Amino acid sequence: MNSLQHQSVFVEKQPTPAASKESGSPLYHGKLIAVSEKIKLLQKKLIQFFSVVQSMGITVSMTDYERRKLQIFNLLNFLNLIAGIIVLKKAEIGGYIVAAWLTAIALTLLAGFNYVDVAVRDLVMAISAFSMARISRIAEQKNTTHLV
Repeated sequence: MNSLQHQSVFVEKQPTPAASKESGSPLYHGKLIAVSEKIKLLQKKLIQFFSVVQSMGITVSMTDYERRKLQIFNLLNFLNLIAGIIVLKKAEIGGYIVAAWLTAIALTLLAGFNYVDVAVRDLVMAISAFSMARISRIAEQKNTTHLV
């Protein structure tokens, strides 16, 4: 046996690209573990971020009830900010999101028959957001037809 044949006996076989996609492949499991670790890290960072958002404005002199109420309002204001950014970037999608959000709030208020005036206001704003989404779709269709 010459030296080349002797070396080829001890060379490990590299996995082929097709084998790496198989569920039994160690390479596949390694990638899966790496992705799950990245997801866990992202989840941890998001929890830390939302904890910071919720704790903004809390002082030592606040009661527990006031702290919880402020945390809820901080989170809702942050979500409203995100919805506003979506409306700015994609008016049609954002309009539908805001319309659904406002309709859900109005229905919740009407279910308890509390704050009916606020519920009516939210329904009017939901109709406006829905109208904006529809108008932005029409405007987008007109813009694309002029380009052709």
